[in-house]
Amino acid sequence: EKESIIEKLERELEELKTNWDSQVAQISKETVSKNLQIQAQQEVVVKMKAEVVALNQDIERYKQQLSLAIEKEESLERAKLQGELEWQQRCENAERNQYHKSEALIQNLSTAREQAIAALKEKEEKLCGLEVLLSTVTLERDQACQQLRLLKVKQGTVGVSEHFPPADIQTLQQQNNILRSVIAEMRKEMETLNIQAASFDDIKMKIQNTGITNSAVVYFLLVIKLI
Repeated sequence: EKESIIEKLERELEELKTNWDSQVAQISKETVSKNLQIQAQQEVVVKMKAEVVALNQDIERYKQQLSLAIEKEESLERAKLQGELEWQQRCENAERNQYHKSEALIQNLSTAREQAIAALKEKEEKLCGLEVLLSTVTLERDQACQQLRLLKVKQGTVGVSEHFPPADIQTLQQQNNILRSVIAEMRKEMETLNIQAASFDDIKMKIQNTGITNSAVVYFLLVIKLI
């Protein structure tokens, strides 16, 4: 009976040992599996931390780029505003200078017109004097020729040259031709002065309508022509 009990106990002990070994093996297996999972999770965590660091670096870089872009945009905006102010100032200065030049040009044209009218009046007076002188010389020449013809008729050709030398008649003829040439030249000059005086008002009107730029060219051409 004791032996049966011992055998029974030995079998139970063997079964317990077998079960224990089986449980230990299972626990070891599960432990290894969990360790592998933990290791995998740790690797994932390390990888995610690295990605977070990289993302933070990217975010910081983007912040710097955005800050630089904002600063550059503000700088460009300030430069644009400054440029607009400078351009507006230049336009105002140019407009003011154009106005002063136009006023000065109109004044110069008015002065030139008055001078042209004065010169025209002076030439008219000289022309009247020359016309009177021409009439006198022509009359003297005609009278001399008439008397010469009468003497030729009454006395013949003998002794006529003593009363009216041919040189005197030729001198009168030359004076007559010179006076006619001078009068013709003065008439041309007066026509030119009339045209210039009449064109001054047109030029001033063009200055007021088209501005200093185009009128300045007309003015300088006119000055050159007068010179």
